[in-house]
Amino acid sequence: MRLPWVIAHRGASAAAPENTMAAFRRAVEMGAECIETDLHLSRDGRLIIVHDATLNRTTSGDGLVKNYTFNELRELDAGSWFSKEFAGEKMPAIEELLDLAGQADLSLYLEIKGGAGYGVERAVISALRGRKESKAAVVLCFDASVLDRIHQLDRLLMTGLLFESGGEDMVKEAVRVGARQIGPRGDCVNPELVGDAHRRGLKVVTWTINEPAQMRVLAAIGVDGIMTNHPNRLIAVRDTLPPK
Repeated sequence: MRLPWVIAHRGASAAAPENTMAAFRRAVEMGAECIETDLHLSRDGRLIIVHDATLNRTTSGDGLVKNYTFNELRELDAGSWFSKEFAGEKMPAIEELLDLAGQADLSLYLEIKGGAGYGVERAVISALRGRKESKAAVVLCFDASVLDRIHQLDRLLMTGLLFESGGEDMVKEAVRVGARQIGPRGDCVNPELVGDAHRRGLKVVTWTINEPAQMRVLAAIGVDGIMTNHPNRLIAVRDTLPPK
């Protein structure tokens, strides 16, 4: 049986505030091999790690991320919403996560969010250029045109095409845009999809799986990686599976 990669979704986001260094470090402590995170652009064109286009849910700020400068965003509290223990956590810069990835030998899944801002593709490539961590980074997006632009700028950067719903064209579309991975939602994965993807040289990573029973089913189907808010659960499940 293929043992799936443990991909910490927004870090260990069940144990610490999502998309903060606290969540990323907690994922490392739990034994995750990969971290998935989300990227937006600040008003002054800097990459900032946050999931939503707005600040209200996970920070002390209000309004759109793109309306604030990088320094203004860094002043916000991104931890208190989760618990008092994490009061004062900052929205990370991508460089902080890259440094952690280098230290902990992590692979990174960097999702460019819809509406992240004009020029976000160039900003991502610029952030990765010259970094050894780029060799183990995958740029994700639901929008195939974003991955097209990534490949126009850097043919070597690995990409993955995300899918919200199923369909027979997932593999075909990923191949068309030069993606090396597909990222279907967990309930869209079946043995036929995984087999087709593998025959076309694509890896399959799926999201966001938090229940051990579903983790076991997906591992049996042969997915290459599972994104989860509970990397410790997936590690415990994986430890019970027979080796490849």
